[in-house]
Amino acid sequence: MRSFVCIIFTVFLSVQFSMSQDFSVGLEERIGLGKIGDVVHPLSKANPLLLKKFRYNTTNKGDTSSLFFITFSNDNTHISYLKDSLFVLMTADSVSNRKICIDEDFDFDFTNNVVHRFTPETSSYPIVPIRRRQTVNSDTSISYIPYQLRAFDNRVTIRGVKPEYTFTEAWYKEGYFIVDGKEYTVRLKEYLLDREGRRKVSFVFKEIRDSLQAAGMYYVGDTVIVDRGRYKVELDGNKLKFIYTGRYSALAPDFQRQDLITGRNVQLIDFQGKYTLLDFWGSWCQPCVESIPALKNLAAAYSDKFEIVSIAFDKDADVPKLKSLIKKHDMNWHHIREPWEFNNYNNLIKKYDIRAYPTFILIDREGQIILKVIGFEGFSKLKDKLSEIFDL
Repeated sequence: MRSFVCIIFTVFLSVQFSMSQDFSVGLEERIGLGKIGDVVHPLSKANPLLLKKFRYNTTNKGDTSSLFFITFSNDNTHISYLKDSLFVLMTADSVSNRKICIDEDFDFDFTNNVVHRFTPETSSYPIVPIRRRQTVNSDTSISYIPYQLRAFDNRVTIRGVKPEYTFTEAWYKEGYFIVDGKEYTVRLKEYLLDREGRRKVSFVFKEIRDSLQAAGMYYVGDTVIVDRGRYKVELDGNKLKFIYTGRYSALAPDFQRQDLITGRNVQLIDFQGKYTLLDFWGSWCQPCVESIPALKNLAAAYSDKFEIVSIAFDKDADVPKLKSLIKKHDMNWHHIREPWEFNNYNNLIKKYDIRAYPTFILIDREGQIILKVIGFEGFSKLKDKLSEIFDL
């Protein structure tokens, strides 16, 4: 989701670089233009009885009040993650006008906070500084990060349901560069502190001409592929440095695994001479599950012309659910399950540099990667490529 409020205009210098050459990209701060990372969603409505624990102004007769809470943490058991939950009170009248109040000072009192008013016609959304507190080794770090508060935003759907409102991170830094005639944008933001108290910095980049919104997320220090080169990325102040480490080989890494359903051996080299589609997904990934019918249609259209290998990144406990999905949807092709291990460099998730789900990788008859697309919205590119290859 993109935002266009409180725009800070800057001028970027367009500099062209050639492959096999180090280069730096200047970064400029942006507020309100968009975000990197996930929209921050209310996880659930709090118990109505909890509302009585808060101070809030009495609503008009007929108004309904709902209490929501948001956690910014993936795992509250780790000391490096956020310890706060943010409570939000939403009041709606009979014609769906909404008043949203955020307990920004975490004092369980809504009467001393700003009330944001929305109607179904609202098209300008406020930027709200939200306190982010982290504790690492008994040291507490507090920062205020701008979020955009949205209501009545029909572009956002979560598991088929439109949320009452969303918070979207509205701060990032942006840069622009050209390599071998191809134009790229890069967006960067500071992330949560890691367990050692170091501030992680993530970034995404893609070609400007690429209409897909999806892009894989990297961290400063990672090695990325730009055109035909590999570059290690480092941050130096407001410059992102791309350090050339060698040419990129499009040869798909071979692997040998056991099929999750049949128990038979699955080895990539056995498919040489055929086109092969690797489908990286997971039973926990709703967009992945939603893309299954389209994937089945492709399998039916080209059943005798290419192989499909679905590679699920799932926890041990989710294997029964994974098998159930495969059976339910009659996914009649090869299936591999990779362990839920993020730092295992023998894992196919690492070998193929998978950063988002679903990811589809198409391999030609010689074992070369000829297409890698991210997300269900990239599926049209995959269809076009297969049509180009097989429908001549």
